[in-house]
Amino acid sequence: MSIVAQNEADLSITGINNLLERHYEAGWKYSFDCRPSCALYYIISGTLTVIIPQGECILTEGDVGVFDADIPMTLENRGTDLLASYQISFFTDRNLSETGLPTVIPKASDMRTRFASAYEGYISRGIGYRLRARAAISELLATLLAKQAGEEQGRSSKRLSALLSYIGEHYAEDLSLPVLSRKVGYSPSHLRELFREELGISPVRYVNRLRIERASALLHEDIPVWRVAELVGFPNANYFSRIFRAETGMTPVEYKRTCL
Repeated sequence: MSIVAQNEADLSITGINNLLERHYEAGWKYSFDCRPSCALYYIISGTLTVIIPQGECILTEGDVGVFDADIPMTLENRGTDLLASYQISFFTDRNLSETGLPTVIPKASDMRTRFASAYEGYISRGIGYRLRARAAISELLATLLAKQAGEEQGRSSKRLSALLSYIGEHYAEDLSLPVLSRKVGYSPSHLRELFREELGISPVRYVNRLRIERASALLHEDIPVWRVAELVGFPNANYFSRIFRAETGMTPVEYKRTCL
């Protein structure tokens, strides 16, 4: 199951607090000692400064802010222009941060119509308006999750592509799983999963296959097997022979004879 699908299935909206469209003059400031509900903010125009326990974040036009319940929060318009925003506050069975959504989703101007639609449906106060509002918020969250997952996948693909280029240039160096993980900023388990999803093999197997490919070319030359092992990054000739045989069906010595 994908991350998005899993998070959608696990997160339930248990109640609606309010849906608002608000305009604040320069210098406006408001603080919550402990906001009881989760909140989504969409900035129509201006700049909103939000101070939460994790630090200070800045929301500008087109940004979406994602905030958990039960945290102190201060909102400020520190700019000189009017601040306009949609604000949706609601209750869930767990914090939004647990879904993987970041506190700030920048440049999400495509979400404006969804926020506006949810707000207008709520203030209409027609029959079943709270049910419609809950459905609208669920759809909004699902869209944000899908958007974030797509962007994360794009970033992962770029990181993987860069890492494969690095491996291709540095195959003779230490390319253990911890070293590769630090190179891309992922945990070893995350990197292993990414390799299996994108390439169908583990990072270690990928590196070994590349080294065997490079070694096969060198074995055509007048270079001892032990030296070939060193040149392509294997720690010793015995390990090199074992991996070479596993990948090609013959030992390096047997392969070298076929090249004569």
